[in-house]
Amino acid sequence: MYEIIYVKSFAEPWWMLEGWEDDIVERHQFSSMECAEQCKEELGTKLRAHYPIHQKKGEVFDVYWKQGDLEYCSDCDEDLQVYHGIIRINN
Repeated sequence: MYEIIYVKSFAEPWWMLEGWEDDIVERHQFSSMECAEQCKEELGTKLRAHYPIHQKKGEVFDVYWKQGDLEYCSDCDEDLQVYHGIIRINN
């Protein structure tokens, strides 16, 4: 089983900080790696259209953002950069 998970967070997805599951926007499950990778590519294409800065960490994590896309963090009491991440999980 393979999962593609889209998260919107104040941290890059590879940190997987405590409570990261609360940041999940979409979750897709696939029985084949090929279908999972196709979903990851399609989601990446959509995100890249709105968030032009892209960074990868290995084959599992991708993150997209644009400078100045800030949201208020009540825990931090300040505006922080928003990141849109894609995670591939092999179960």
